Amino acid sequence: MNGNNCEKKLENCENNDKEEDVDVMCGWGEWRPQWLQRFGTPVWYMVFSNILGIIQGAMGMYGIGVMTTIEKRFELNSKLMGLVMIADNFSPIIFSPIIGYYASHVHRPRLIAIGMFVVVIACYMSAMPYFIYGPSYHLLSDHSMKNKTNKIEFCESNRDINCDDLSTKSNTIYIIIIFFICNFLNGVGSNAFYTAGFTYLDDNVEKSQSAIFLGITYTVRMLGPQLGYFLAGFCLKYWENPLYEVDISASDPRYVGAWWVGFLIVGTILLIFTFPMALFPKRMRGMTVKGTESVPKIKEFPQKAVKLLKNPILILFIITAVLSLNAGIGYFIFRPKYIENQFRKTSSEASLITGSVGTITGTFGIIVGSIIINKFKPRPKYLVIYMIALNYVSSASMFSMWFMGCDNPMMAETSLSNNKLNLMSPCNMDCQCSTRTFEPVCDADGVSNYFSPCHAGCSHQLDATDSLIRFGGCKCAGSNQTVTKGYCKSDCSAFLPYLSIATVDGMLSSTSRVGDTLILLRSVEPKDKSFALGLLASILNLFSFIPAPLVFGALTDAACDVWQRTCEHTGQCWLYNIDRFRHLLHGTTFSLMFISTIISTAIILFTNRIKDFYGNDDNEETTDEIVNTANSLELKPTVNNVANCAQNNHKNDN
Repeated sequence: MNGNNCEKKLENCENNDKEEDVDVMCGWGEWRPQWLQRFGTPVWYMVFSNILGIIQGAMGMYGIGVMTTIEKRFELNSKLMGLVMIADNFSPIIFSPIIGYYASHVHRPRLIAIGMFVVVIACYMSAMPYFIYGPSYHLLSDHSMKNKTNKIEFCESNRDINCDDLSTKSNTIYIIIIFFICNFLNGVGSNAFYTAGFTYLDDNVEKSQSAIFLGITYTVRMLGPQLGYFLAGFCLKYWENPLYEVDISASDPRYVGAWWVGFLIVGTILLIFTFPMALFPKRMRGMTVKGTESVPKIKEFPQKAVKLLKNPILILFIITAVLSLNAGIGYFIFRPKYIENQFRKTSSEASLITGSVGTITGTFGIIVGSIIINKFKPRPKYLVIYMIALNYVSSASMFSMWFMGCDNPMMAETSLSNNKLNLMSPCNMDCQCSTRTFEPVCDADGVSNYFSPCHAGCSHQLDATDSLIRFGGCKCAGSNQTVTKGYCKSDCSAFLPYLSIATVDGMLSSTSRVGDTLILLRSVEPKDKSFALGLLASILNLFSFIPAPLVFGALTDAACDVWQRTCEHTGQCWLYNIDRFRHLLHGTTFSLMFISTIISTAIILFTNRIKDFYGNDDNEETTDEIVNTANSLELKPTVNNVANCAQNNHKNDN
């Protein structure tokens, strides 16, 4: 009888060991070939995870890079685009704490793979409006004119406006819904990637190596935003339908780049690299996470949340992060638009500049920061002091950029009405000019600008004698009554100082990225890391990622002087008051950053609570704990293990 029981328990022991095998073996289901097992290491996980991180990061930044083009194409204002941009932040409010609560107990690589597949769907859906509504041919000609072959709006007293011939007026709500759903899905998929991804890596490397692994991860993933902005810059060089040749240049306000192409490219590449992620094991060979032996119960959720919220370091981190992220996200989203209007750059140039500054400087800073931490292993207190000092530097940089701008272009024959620009004057009052399209022209004096040939009172286009396009019979212009297409040249020299300060600040602030993450991860118990990140993500999405685009979108719209208007329909902003834009954008950002920096100083008082920062206390485990951990991670039921199991079972039976 005892022999039969021992045999059954031996069989159970072997089955348990096989289950342990599955947890540490690469593959899916019964397919777990031996050649695949070499990839079940932190290094290979980091490689594939970073590839996904790069592509997923490119998706987010590509959307920001083409945002102003989408506004132009579908005649949307910044508040509506701000609503679209926050869609990916609604899902983490609900799902982040739940995913974080259970992340350490589920198959995290497969959870990440499922999330990335959802992002793929979002990428393909983002290109749908192009295939539904087609290219923006309506911006190439004046649809308010009977003669559609005439692509310029001239001064006419008997223009018949056709309000039925508008391509996007009645479709705005559907376009917003499509982009909102796409961004929402992107948030659902990305949530699992960031909540489970970092903790999976941190759980499967030694603490002494965490800094270098996180440093490499952060550095490589900085390529994602860079790739997204470069892809946006590349796609926007081509007109919306790349196969159709247009007679306007990329500097023309009516030009709409191929915004939809990048979404298809990113989605396809992401799909290819999603499948390998699902093949990684539940946990790495030779590693375990303390305190995750049993799956937590849902009724313990509030208790664990209250416990985390009593952590002073975590609370201060959350408060400062909420304020600083409101500043950073709002500024980052609308910086391409700011560069376009403040320094008269094209959409393509603004995307490339924004991406280059953020990525090149960030990459260098993260590498330096991770190397310093890994080599010198500074105490948590000194890391916090260093990070706070850099926050003060960033606040000072934002304050200085507040005063680096250009003068507003001089718009002739205009007046201010209710703090808005009135384009009508006696010389163009009978021209029936619209703001359907923005076609700036410059007077012969080289200083005076007009919104369009119509607003300059022009009656016809002159024969081209050089590469410049000129218009004649302009009643509002100077003595020769001619104007030239395009803005008058500006002698503004503020762009290089602005770019230099932004570059230096980005480089310095990024050196604290790894230390910042380590402080957060080490301020909570190892078993609570995923839950802490999930809870943090939920709070930040609710109080930072959602309000920031809305608030800064409203501030951006408040700086608008001339809106696109046709037949009671208000579209995008054509012309900004760049002085007002600069003050609203930088003043708000600086205020939030400075308040956040002052509050973060209090973290120094609690750094003595952080223990075992670099894994120095790991050697305090007892011999029995080490032996038990090693036994639980055996790959195969060896003869000695089976014998020990049988011996223990025999003793228990007796």
